[in-house]
Amino acid sequence: MKNVLFLTTFCFIALKSNAQQRLNSDTKGILYNKEKALDARILTHGWAVDVYLGTLKTYFKTQYYRFGIGNLMHSKEKRAATEYVATGFSTGVRHYRYGKQNYVYTLHGGWGMKHYYTEKAKRKGVSLAMNYSGGLIAGLLIPYYLDVSDPKKRGSSNYFKYSDETAASFLDRHLIRGKGGVFKGVKETSIVPGVFAQVGVHLDWGAFDEFLHAVEVGAQLQVFSKKMPIMVIEENKPYFFNLYLSLQIGKRN
Repeated sequence: MKNVLFLTTFCFIALKSNAQQRLNSDTKGILYNKEKALDARILTHGWAVDVYLGTLKTYFKTQYYRFGIGNLMHSKEKRAATEYVATGFSTGVRHYRYGKQNYVYTLHGGWGMKHYYTEKAKRKGVSLAMNYSGGLIAGLLIPYYLDVSDPKKRGSSNYFKYSDETAASFLDRHLIRGKGGVFKGVKETSIVPGVFAQVGVHLDWGAFDEFLHAVEVGAQLQVFSKKMPIMVIEENKPYFFNLYLSLQIGKRN
């Protein structure tokens, strides 16, 4: 009886002292303290790719940091196409966004926490968690250039961004030949600071496995210090609300 009591006490102390580690599902007792992953998200109006670095704090709680890049679009953006003379006798099709003034890319970093609400899954099983995170954003505004025909030079083209002086030609569908490309305006990039917060339902396949593979669905809010001038012909706002679906692939150690 004393041996049983001693063994029970010893096991209790051992489990408590290892609360920051997660056991995998096999009987060998492999322990994981850290996890790192690549997180790719599709947003309602954009996309993002993050590097995820997590620490398993307790059996049901993981704290993490995330850093990444992304792209945001206006909800009213639409793709348009135009035909142009590619050679003296043939035509081609080029695409552009009518009325678009700036690209918006983001550099973001933040902190988050995953809380598991089900028992850790056995191998091939699924664990359910709520995922909360927030942090800072640097919104990168890059001018959107268009290739516009010059009627005074027999259809020759030139590239320019939107301004009060170019407004008439910039919005004339008959003169637009296509977009100029993101690198055309990259030297004119301006930065707008902001913050973000998101919450999602996290589904982790094989929470004890060495390899991490999970999906998440949730909502995200990004708020900037001023209105983001994405479109000329639509209302611009300082905030973006998106639903998202993400795929996370990584490794634990």
